[in-house]
Amino acid sequence: MSGNWYNMKSNAAVSGPFGTLPVMDWGSTRIGQTEAIAGYLYHKLGHGEGGTPEKAAMSAAITSLGHQDMIVLCIQLVNVVGSMSGITDEQVTQSVQSCQARVNSILPHLETLINNASTEYLLGDTPCMGDYFVSRWPDPSVS
Repeated sequence: MSGNWYNMKSNAAVSGPFGTLPVMDWGSTRIGQTEAIAGYLYHKLGHGEGGTPEKAAMSAAITSLGHQDMIVLCIQLVNVVGSMSGITDEQVTQSVQSCQARVNSILPHLETLINNASTEYLLGDTPCMGDYFVSRWPDPSVS
């Protein structure tokens, strides 16, 4: 079996019942998909206890925004551009500009959320699942 992502996904011994990657095995539990793994770990490690439904919903929204809208969008762009034979420079430029426009529409919202957080975590004194997908990165211009 080749080590490429597609071949690994098509091998049920690696990718599990849904044919997805990544996969995490925790004891006898097999979980596929990044968000599901993050949610499982969030609750398994005790961060979900005592939270409100509102905090859980906001955390899920941050996770979706950070993962699906940002990461997956960029991966899709790479896959589309990389798999097209005979793609023109204009088509590459259009694809990149489309991705850039979407990312640029998301980043200000994430920056506002991060800047308005009153603690090191996005939604309070303990990490929420969204904290695992959205991180504060040091400003390289500040020493």
